[in-house]
Amino acid sequence: MGLKLFEYVLGIPDENFRVKVEEKDIKEFYNVTLQKIVGLHPALVLNEDEMGTQPFADRKAVKVYVNKGEQRMHGTLKIGLSRAGRRTTLIGCIALSGDVLTPGTVVPNKTVNVVLYDNRYDDSSIKIYNTKNGFISTDIFLVWF
Repeated sequence: MGLKLFEYVLGIPDENFRVKVEEKDIKEFYNVTLQKIVGLHPALVLNEDEMGTQPFADRKAVKVYVNKGEQRMHGTLKIGLSRAGRRTTLIGCIALSGDVLTPGTVVPNKTVNVVLYDNRYDDSSIKIYNTKNGFISTDIFLVWF
Protein backbone atom coordinates (compact mmCIF):
# COMPACT_ATOMS: atom_id res chain seq x y z
CA MET A 1 0.00 0.00 0.00
CA GLY A 2 2.72 2.52 0.96
CA LEU A 3 4.62 2.15 -2.32
CA LYS A 4 1.58 3.24 -4.31
CA LEU A 5 1.87 6.69 -2.67
CA PHE A 6 5.31 7.31 -4.19
CA GLU A 7 6.92 7.32 -7.60
CA TYR A 8 10.38 7.78 -9.07
CA VAL A 9 11.44 11.05 -10.65
CA LEU A 10 14.86 12.07 -11.88
CA GLY A 11 16.75 14.21 -9.32
CA ILE A 12 19.11 16.57 -11.16
CA PRO A 13 21.94 18.29 -9.21
CA ASP A 14 21.48 22.04 -9.58
CA GLU A 15 23.51 25.04 -8.51
CA ASN A 16 22.02 27.48 -11.00
CA PHE A 17 20.40 29.51 -8.23
CA ARG A 18 23.90 30.89 -7.50
CA VAL A 19 24.16 32.58 -10.89
CA LYS A 20 20.79 34.27 -11.24
CA VAL A 21 21.48 37.86 -12.21
CA GLU A 22 19.56 40.46 -14.16
CA GLU A 23 20.92 41.52 -17.56
CA LYS A 24 20.63 45.19 -16.54
CA ASP A 25 22.98 44.53 -13.60
CA ILE A 26 25.58 43.01 -15.92
CA LYS A 27 25.37 45.98 -18.29
CA GLU A 28 25.70 48.41 -15.37
CA PHE A 29 28.77 46.53 -14.09
CA TYR A 30 30.47 46.77 -17.49
CA ASN A 31 29.60 50.46 -17.89
CA VAL A 32 31.06 51.30 -14.45
CA THR A 33 34.14 49.16 -15.14
CA LEU A 34 34.73 50.79 -18.53
CA GLN A 35 34.61 54.26 -16.98
CA LYS A 36 37.24 53.22 -14.42
CA ILE A 37 39.74 51.68 -16.87
CA VAL A 38 39.66 54.23 -19.71
CA GLY A 39 43.14 55.76 -19.94
CA LEU A 40 44.90 53.11 -17.84
CA HIS A 41 47.97 51.36 -19.23
CA PRO A 42 46.89 47.90 -20.51
CA ALA A 43 49.36 46.19 -18.15
CA LEU A 44 47.38 47.62 -15.22
CA VAL A 45 44.02 46.18 -16.31
CA LEU A 46 43.92 42.65 -14.90
CA ASN A 47 41.44 39.81 -15.19
CA GLU A 48 41.95 37.34 -12.35
CA ASP A 49 39.75 34.34 -11.79
CA GLU A 50 39.69 31.21 -9.73
CA MET A 51 37.95 27.94 -10.33
CA GLY A 52 37.37 25.22 -7.79
CA THR A 53 36.75 21.60 -8.58
CA GLN A 54 35.05 19.30 -6.17
CA PRO A 55 33.72 15.75 -6.35
CA PHE A 56 30.10 16.97 -6.37
CA ALA A 57 30.69 18.65 -9.72
CA ASP A 58 30.57 15.26 -11.41
CA ARG A 59 27.45 14.16 -9.58
CA LYS A 60 25.01 12.35 -11.83
CA ALA A 61 21.23 12.41 -11.82
CA VAL A 62 19.68 9.85 -9.48
CA LYS A 63 16.22 8.38 -9.03
CA VAL A 64 14.34 9.93 -6.10
CA TYR A 65 11.13 8.81 -4.35
CA VAL A 66 8.49 11.56 -4.21
CA ASN A 67 4.77 11.76 -3.45
CA LYS A 68 2.88 10.27 -6.36
CA GLY A 69 0.95 12.67 -8.56
CA GLU A 70 2.75 15.88 -7.54
CA GLN A 71 3.41 18.21 -10.45
CA ARG A 72 7.06 18.30 -11.56
CA MET A 73 8.57 20.36 -14.34
CA HIS A 74 9.53 17.91 -17.10
CA GLY A 75 9.11 15.04 -14.62
CA THR A 76 12.30 15.95 -12.74
CA LEU A 77 13.21 17.26 -9.30
CA LYS A 78 16.16 19.48 -8.38
CA ILE A 79 18.16 18.02 -5.50
CA GLY A 80 20.72 19.67 -3.24
CA LEU A 81 24.46 19.24 -3.41
CA SER A 82 26.87 18.92 -0.51
CA ARG A 83 29.73 21.38 -0.82
CA ALA A 84 31.52 20.04 2.23
CA GLY A 85 33.98 17.87 0.29
CA ARG A 86 37.62 18.53 -0.49
CA ARG A 87 38.35 20.81 -3.40
CA THR A 88 41.22 21.87 -5.60
CA THR A 89 41.39 25.52 -6.67
CA LEU A 90 43.04 26.87 -9.83
CA ILE A 91 43.89 30.58 -10.10
CA GLY A 92 44.99 32.56 -13.11
CA CYS A 93 45.44 36.17 -14.20
CA ILE A 94 46.00 37.96 -17.51
CA ALA A 95 46.52 41.65 -18.22
CA LEU A 96 44.92 43.55 -21.08
CA SER A 97 48.47 43.85 -22.48
CA GLY A 98 48.65 40.06 -22.81
CA ASP A 99 51.03 39.54 -19.89
CA VAL A 100 50.15 36.43 -17.89
CA LEU A 101 50.91 35.52 -14.29
CA THR A 102 52.14 31.99 -13.62
CA PRO A 103 48.98 30.00 -12.78
CA GLY A 104 48.50 28.72 -9.27
CA THR A 105 46.71 25.78 -7.74
CA VAL A 106 45.65 25.15 -4.18
CA VAL A 107 45.51 21.49 -3.24
CA PRO A 108 44.10 19.79 -0.14
CA ASN A 109 47.38 18.30 1.04
CA LYS A 110 49.89 19.21 3.71
CA THR A 111 52.88 18.70 1.40
CA VAL A 112 53.63 18.77 -2.32
CA ASN A 113 53.96 15.31 -3.82
CA VAL A 114 57.63 14.61 -4.64
CA VAL A 115 56.53 12.98 -7.92
CA LEU A 116 56.01 16.52 -9.24
CA TYR A 117 59.69 17.29 -8.74
CA ASP A 118 60.69 13.95 -10.27
CA ASN A 119 58.77 15.00 -13.39
CA ARG A 120 60.67 18.29 -13.71
CA TYR A 121 58.03 20.47 -12.04
CA ASP A 122 59.26 23.91 -11.08
CA ASP A 123 57.64 27.18 -10.04
CA SER A 124 57.94 28.64 -13.54
CA SER A 125 55.10 26.45 -14.87
CA ILE A 126 52.64 26.55 -11.96
CA LYS A 127 52.69 27.61 -8.33
CA ILE A 128 51.35 24.97 -5.95
CA TYR A 129 49.97 25.88 -2.54
CA ASN A 130 48.65 23.57 0.14
CA THR A 131 45.74 24.01 2.53
CA LYS A 132 43.80 21.54 4.60
CA ASN A 133 40.71 21.86 2.39
CA GLY A 134 42.04 23.10 -0.98
CA PHE A 135 40.39 26.52 -0.66
CA ILE A 136 42.37 29.65 -1.48
CA SER A 137 43.03 32.12 1.33
CA THR A 138 43.91 35.82 1.28
CA ASP A 139 47.48 34.98 2.30
CA ILE A 140 47.89 32.50 -0.57
CA PHE A 141 46.37 34.96 -3.04
CA LEU A 142 48.77 37.73 -1.97
CA VAL A 143 51.83 35.44 -2.20
CA TRP A 144 50.72 34.19 -5.63
CA PHE A 145 49.81 37.63 -6.98
